[in-house]
Amino acid sequence: MRLKLGFRTLLLSAGSITIGRKSSCDLVLDDPQISREHARVIVSDASAAIQDLSSGNGVQVNGRRIQGLHRLAIGDRIQIGVHTIEVIGPSETGPSVHDESEVTRMGSKISDFSDEQPTAPKNLRKP
Repeated sequence: MRLKLGFRTLLLSAGSITIGRKSSCDLVLDDPQISREHARVIVSDASAAIQDLSSGNGVQVNGRRIQGLHRLAIGDRIQIGVHTIEVIGPSETGPSVHDESEVTRMGSKISDFSDEQPTAPKNLRKP
């Protein structure tokens, strides 16, 4: 599964990732509207879902606030704080060498995305 956040594409393999402000989250978003542990994305070989982790401001999918576990489909738009994450589906061929500057594999920690394109995948914090 792939998610698009700003100029970044996140490749998710089977498993789950947490999204929030807390440094131990897999995807750290620095936004005061986001809870420390705000949401979880769960990916299997056949499907993906998002779960609100009892956050203060909630999670919206396609403009509607979700409750509990919500199945995701290609084209869905997830709103968490001021951040919009688009579900763009699986990669058919995987990233090419040319794509590596814009693709981040969720095997490593991701911190503070912005709409500005970082120069390297591991340097994702705003200056």
